[in-house]
Amino acid sequence: MKKYYLIILVLVVLSVGAYATEYYDVDVTYTEVPYRPVYAFLGLAFEAGSGDMVGGALTMTSARDRDIQLTAHVGYRSFSSANTGSFDILVGGTYFPRKPTFMLDEMPVRLRMSALGGFGMSESMFFTMCMSAGLVFSSGNDPSGFLTELAFWPGFKTETQNIPGSMSIRFGFLFAPNE
Repeated sequence: MKKYYLIILVLVVLSVGAYATEYYDVDVTYTEVPYRPVYAFLGLAFEAGSGDMVGGALTMTSARDRDIQLTAHVGYRSFSSANTGSFDILVGGTYFPRKPTFMLDEMPVRLRMSALGGFGMSESMFFTMCMSAGLVFSSGNDPSGFLTELAFWPGFKTETQNIPGSMSIRFGFLFAPNE
C-alpha cells in the first residue's frame, strides 16, 4: 500500500511541476568586449625570481573560440647562485578567455593561467614544468596587451647537476596579429 502512495505522490508532484513552469524571453547584453579575431598570440616575456634566477621566453598560444588554448614555450633560465642555466622547450594548456574577466574603466583585463611541461637542457636533458597565473591588460577589442604573471618552476636533480626550483615574476607583451 505504501508503494501506491509513493507512486501517486510522485505523479502529483510531476504533474503540478509541469503546469507551473512558465517561459519568459530574456534579453542579454554583453558589457564586455570580446577580442577581435586573431590567428594566435605571440608572447615575449622576461622573468626574475628566487635563487638568482633570470630568464626570457618566447611563447606561441593558439586563439580558438574556447577558453583553453594550446601553448608552446621556448625559453632560457640562468641561475647565478648554482652557476648553471637551462634551455627549456615546453608545451601545455593555457586558460585565456575570449571575454574579459573584468574591466578597469575602459580597459579589459583577462586572467591567464598556464600549466606547461617538457624538456630542459643544460649539461644533460631533464623533464621540467612550469605553472603560472597572471593578468593581461589590453585596450578595447585589441587582445594584444601587457602580461604580468607569477610562475613556479619546481626543482629537478639529474645525475650531473641540480636545477633549483624557483618562484618568479614574469613581465611581457602578447602580440595578436589580425586575421
